[in-house]
Amino acid sequence: NFAVSYYNTVTGEEYNWNETAMFTAASTFKLPLNLYYYELQNEGKISGDTVLTEGGATLDRCHYLSLVESNNELSIAMLYRIGDFRTYKETMRRYFTMTDDEIDPKYYQDNYYCTRMMMDALKYLYAHADEFPEMLDYMEQSLPRDAYFLHDLADEVTIAHKYGSFEGAENDTGIFYTEQPFLLAVYTQSVGERIVALAADLAYGYNLEQTRLQRQAQNQAAADAAWAAAIEAQRARFAADQAASAEAQARIDAEKAAAEAKRLAAEQAEAARLAAEAAYEYHISTRHASLTARFVACFAYADLRQKYCPARRFSD
Repeated sequence: NFAVSYYNTVTGEEYNWNETAMFTAASTFKLPLNLYYYELQNEGKISGDTVLTEGGATLDRCHYLSLVESNNELSIAMLYRIGDFRTYKETMRRYFTMTDDEIDPKYYQDNYYCTRMMMDALKYLYAHADEFPEMLDYMEQSLPRDAYFLHDLADEVTIAHKYGSFEGAENDTGIFYTEQPFLLAVYTQSVGERIVALAADLAYGYNLEQTRLQRQAQNQAAADAAWAAAIEAQRARFAADQAASAEAQARIDAEKAAAEAKRLAAEQAEAARLAAEAAYEYHISTRHASLTARFVACFAYADLRQKYCPARRFSD
């Protein structure tokens, strides 16, 4: 006697309980019904001033009374304008993801729907919200303002919803515009409207807490990332300082090595110069000694010759 479907539009988190069980939908059937007619209008297949009832109610008027005041007579007129009941039910399936095998045959027998179907319709409506501004506005105005999802939350959060009540069936389906908007569909039978309100309270509180925890985790992750970045930057600065220090030391060592090489080259050049001078002086002194020896030898020879070989005179 209870079914619920929850979906977080930001995180994709969802929860379902008894979601394919068929319940008396009561007036929640007006959600996919109005969605269908708004789509026809967007496609240009029908206009808002089209008269749908013998009383002269236009489609625009039917939308307002069906969604805001939950008028049954006009909603049923909209239903049967589509065709017979089976055709209407088949038409509504355009918004649902359930296969033939998943759908209980009783779906076609009366005003039966399940929370999964309503969730599919809500997802479609939310995903194409820019195409259905009037429908969402009417769902936010839905009366009464102190029951079902709005029982405790009317002053807490904006809710676009469509409720339903019929012979013990107390249901509601809608969009909660929290920081992380969520969709909720609740079907009940013979447990009272208060259970629907409590389900909304629980879903709302859960959504806020999950959002808080996620924000906390994101802030912690951001803080951790900033800390890691600071540590990495410090390491990079230290490495850069080390590299700069090593470069400076290498430059100093290179300058010292160049100075030492220059000094050694100068010493070697000076040594070479001194060696060259010594060699030259040696060469000169050796040559001088040789010439001296030759002169001495010549003089000695001359003396000996003069002594032992008197000079001869020649005449013509």
